Amino acid sequence: MPAGQGDEQPERRPEDPFGEAGDDSLEGEASIVVDPSKLYRLEFDGAARGNAKAVGRRSGCGAVLLEDSTNIEVGRTCVRLGSITNNAAEYKAVIYGLEAAKRIGVRRIKVQGDSNLVVQQVNGVWRVKEPSLMPLHRAVMEVKSHFDQFVIRHVYREHNKTADAIANHSLDVGGWAGLRAVQETDCTPGGAGGGRPASQTEGRMTILDWSAGRPMEGLKANQEDDASGQRKGRLAAQAAARAPTKQRRHQLSSSVMTMMYPA
Repeated sequence: MPAGQGDEQPERRPEDPFGEAGDDSLEGEASIVVDPSKLYRLEFDGAARGNAKAVGRRSGCGAVLLEDSTNIEVGRTCVRLGSITNNAAEYKAVIYGLEAAKRIGVRRIKVQGDSNLVVQQVNGVWRVKEPSLMPLHRAVMEVKSHFDQFVIRHVYREHNKTADAIANHSLDVGGWAGLRAVQETDCTPGGAGGGRPASQTEGRMTILDWSAGRPMEGLKANQEDDASGQRKGRLAAQAAARAPTKQRRHQLSSSVMTMMYPA
């Protein structure tokens, strides 16, 4: 028998383009099945904490892939990055998401995120002037050429909370390589879940809430909303406390003017 014949060959897996996604394998992608004729939506976001020049600065990125017409989640990617800018993290979220979508056979894709800079630069509206972003921009332009249909658009942050929660999850807990499917409690047609996954949580992130017909907001986003509401409440209380003081000052001022200039 010729040398090597009959020996089991190791499975070749796509390599991490940046070497940042850790040692996790991409085996989970083998179980994800997509319809190449359907349009899928990739929502992306990047996150960075700490001063850009400070030691210990952290950044990460996340993306979620959904079937566009039904909003059913296909999978998500979550990668902890090094000490890079938020704009670079946004670009890498697009790259990791597109690479994963390409590997599982998606042919038509709509990309959206709250980074207007990335969207406008990929669309060719704005020039890429920052040298550190140039190779990332080229990487996006290269991978998008593999799709039969590609569009990228800007959305506001409130419409990008799932991707935001995933990106922050990479900073708090860590990430993984490739695209991972959400563990669904009941996704069988006609089952208890009506063919849709029930709401559940994974780490800090709330995954899905099909009773509301939309992905639930990330816990971090909820915490930010709560904090914003508390700040507004404190400001309103301070304004109310100052109101009598302002009224008293006005009365004193009127009294002084009356004494100086009697009628």
